[in-house]
Parts: sequence; C-alpha cells; structure tokens
Amino acid sequence: MAALLPPNNIDAERCVLGSMLQDAEAALTASGLLKPEDFYHPAHSEIFSAMQAVRESGSPVDLVTVDAELANRGTLDGVGGTGYMIEISQYVPTTANVDAYIGIVRDASARRRIICILRDGAVKAAIPQSGEANAPEQIIEGVREQLAGIITRAGSGKSAQDMMVDAMLAMTRKTEDLQTSIPWLDAHFGLRDGELTVIGARPGIGKSILLFQIAAHVARHGRPALFFSMEMNSAQLGGRWFSSRVSVDLNAITRKNASLEEYERMAKLMSIDADALITLEDVRCSVGEIAAKARKHIRVHGPSLIVVDYLQLVKSGVRKPNREQEVAYISGELKGLAKELNVPVLTASQLSREMTRAGRRPNLADLRESGSLEQDADNVLFLHVPDEDGAKNKSFVPTEILIAKQRQGESGIYRTLICERKYVRFREATREEIAEGVSW
Repeated sequence: MAALLPPNNIDAERCVLGSMLQDAEAALTASGLLKPEDFYHPAHSEIFSAMQAVRESGSPVDLVTVDAELANRGTLDGVGGTGYMIEISQYVPTTANVDAYIGIVRDASARRRIICILRDGAVKAAIPQSGEANAPEQIIEGVREQLAGIITRAGSGKSAQDMMVDAMLAMTRKTEDLQTSIPWLDAHFGLRDGELTVIGARPGIGKSILLFQIAAHVARHGRPALFFSMEMNSAQLGGRWFSSRVSVDLNAITRKNASLEEYERMAKLMSIDADALITLEDVRCSVGEIAAKARKHIRVHGPSLIVVDYLQLVKSGVRKPNREQEVAYISGELKGLAKELNVPVLTASQLSREMTRAGRRPNLADLRESGSLEQDADNVLFLHVPDEDGAKNKSFVPTEILIAKQRQGESGIYRTLICERKYVRFREATREEIAEGVSW
C-alpha cells in the first residue's frame, strides 16, 4: 500500500505563484495571507520566500526580479532553474481566481499543521515523563492552544455590511440579558452572551455570596448555570442555598441546630427548586480544565451562565514567569471562552493590597495582580463597604455596588445594597434605609 501523503495541492501552489508573477495585486494579496511554510513543495516555499523579499525591497514581483533573488540566494538551480520559473509564470489560467487558489493552499497547510500538532501531542502522551510540563492537562492545553491558533489564522474578515447585518440580527433575536436577582442592577446592567464580567472586592465583602446568588437565580429561571467553586464544597453551597432561599440562619445550618419549622421549610424548598438547572464543580481546576468542562456542559445542556469563584484561585496550567502574567493569561482565556461559546462568563477578583489601606471606593486600577484584567473584562462591578470597621460582626451590612465598567452600557454609577450575612444574600436597601444612612 502506498504511503499516505500529507494534505497538499501542488497545482494550486503553482497557480498562486504564477498569479503573483503576472499580477501585482495578486502578489500583494498572497503575501498578506500566506507564509512560506504554507507551501508543501519545498521549491514553492523557497520561490514564495524570494517573492516576499523582492516585494519588501520595493521592487516589482516578476520573472526577472524573482529569478535574480533566487540566484543571489544560490537556490535558483535547486528550485528548477529559470526554466521552471517560466513554466510557473505560464501555468496559471487566470489571475482572477487567485483568492480561490490561496484558499486551497491555506486549507491544505492548516490540515498538515493539525496532523503535526495531534501527532506531537500523542507522542508526549505515549511517553510518560516527570514534571508539570508533561502532565495530561498540560499536554491537552498545549494542543488546544496550538489548534486555536490555526482557527484564528483561518478566520475570515467581515465587511461593514457584515457587521451591520450581525448587529441587526442581534437586535431582532428574542434574547434578554440574564437577570441577577437585584432589580436596580438588572435595570442598569446585563449579563450578556460573549462577555466576561468581573466582580471585584476586598476579602470578606461578599464576592462569593453575590456570585452564587446570581448563578442560583439564573438557574431557577430557566437558563443552565455551571458554577466552579474553588473554596466551598457541595454541602457548603447547598447550605447557602437553603439559607438564602428560606431565611434560615446559616449558623443554624452549619451547627446542625435548625428548628423543626426551619427543617420543614428547607424540605419544602427541595421540591420547589429541584429543577433548578445548576451544575457544581467543586474541585480546584486549571483554566484549561474549566474551558473543557464548560464546552462539554454546553454540548449537553445548551447555552449556560459560566461562573468561576474566584480568579486568583484558578491555576493557569502553564508556566509563567510570575503570578501577574499567570492571572493575565487566565483572564484572557476566560474572555476567549466567553467569545468562543457565546455565553456570559462571570468571575470575581481580589483587589490590590493598596486598596486595603485606601478607605475609598475602588476603581479599575485596584484589580489585583493583573492590569490586563481591566482590559479583558467587558464589565467590572465592585462591592464596597464604606465602614468596614463598623460592619464587623454585624448581620446586616450596607454595601455599595458600583458599575465601574460596562462595554455596552453606562458606568460610574452605584447603589446601596444590604448584605444579609446570616442569610448569605444581597438585597436592595429601601429608600427609608438609605435616607436613614442604614446602620446596624
């Protein structure tokens, strides 16, 4: 049986090179879309490289200039000599189809690259070696990154008309922003498909409370939610679900001394909320594992809210020089995941140490460990307790929620919420509470 050749199309390669020799516009187009390694035939790769050098020098790409460049390199005879160059220049039937020829060459190149990536991954997996770089999740993440690079390069551009059509379709689709359970926030902000939202706060302010509250609310109202908890297990989050939904003090649940009447309320809730579409992952994951589980979840359950609690506890899964670059990598991957799956991704972040001493409302510069987080996030919300010292050991804590950044809406506005700590939930402060300065 003859050996199976890697994907290639020699005729299309000749047509691309012939078009470049005949037409300056074709030479410009091909130089922008192809690389020498996209050509399977070594001679064609060398000829294309010479054409690029000629074009970059400012000279026209034609038979004479390219022939001279190859001669200067000492590779003219190796590619078949002047005779083969003349043959190529006359080979193409028409330069009008150069885009199609380029597409064929790029497609074959991408397929060869996919084969190489998967083969290399298989070799690494087949030969176990010690070290983090050879762990299965590292191998998978490396393969995924390389494959994603092929997809990105293969993507086609969109015209102004394409963009306007996409916008009109988005406006006419009967989809609504996901609700958060806080009416003021829902009126001024939305969890939108394809966007990364970050909730920033100091430790102990209520990031995890708000993340889980939003996820549970979404899950109870018909949209699946996938919740990654890096700190709490299933029983702990289940206790918070009971506490927030039927107003049972979390301490009573934790210490197992809830009253009979409270147990009855919790038992009744189990049937009421039994169909809530939430899935919990309570094992600390790398960002690559999060992405893999999110893709699988959406294949099974359809479009979902993805929640990660919280950013600084996620492992990057790749080696980076410092933690700042790790967090930058993680935030970039989460943003890419939101776009790839076209679902909202919600996460939380600690604030910088400087913020712990500032005694002021936080701003975007306070996002901890990564300046790129501010750029990657489509939306940034902050939770802020104006009087943290006075709030210690209080059951009801006035907490401001600030919309610091919103790519598709207003920002720079805030509202006072009440964090009901014993019921692990947030609610809006009433007008009377705000007027009285809300103090407990």
